[in-house]
Amino acid sequence: MALGGEASAVTVDLGDQRIDVLGIHPPSPTTAERSQRRDGMIVAAGEWIRSRSGEVLVVGDLNATPWSHAVRTLRRSGGLVDTMRGVGLQPSWPEGWGLLAIPIDHVLHTEGLASEDRRTGPSIGSAHRPVIVTIGFSGSVAFGDLRNSQFAIRRSRPLLLHSGFLVGDEACPLVRQEATGVIAVG
Repeated sequence: MALGGEASAVTVDLGDQRIDVLGIHPPSPTTAERSQRRDGMIVAAGEWIRSRSGEVLVVGDLNATPWSHAVRTLRRSGGLVDTMRGVGLQPSWPEGWGLLAIPIDHVLHTEGLASEDRRTGPSIGSAHRPVIVTIGFSGSVAFGDLRNSQFAIRRSRPLLLHSGFLVGDEACPLVRQEATGVIAVG
């Protein structure tokens, strides 16, 4: 399924489990035409998510706030949980605008995944502040227990979102943005 715009997908194989990761960066809604393209891309992303059989992680600069129609539609149509839920407002753009900044950089996931420790990071020289969140599989094992296991070291490290791409930390390059802008498994 073609999403249009800036979007890349990768399946991260974790042995007996996998996560389909969608990095998406729809156009900013600066004109009516661009707004329609953004909304169309988000609708297509929801369709793509529904076509997946396993867990899905969606990351990106959606050029829309969590309370916007576009993001609410994506959450509803894709059955997604917003990692910002329960942690308060975490503006990511534009960097340096303080109380006038808004949260347009998102990390969303399906119900079989869970998140904790979501925050925005310090300025890294971009117009966006990075979003940092720990993602793991939901279930009976607590995140604290996961951190002490091989699973946690290899697969539940904090993941950094910047301008629509997921980046593993240096110790665990699970997924990274290549110079070409294509998401690749590390």
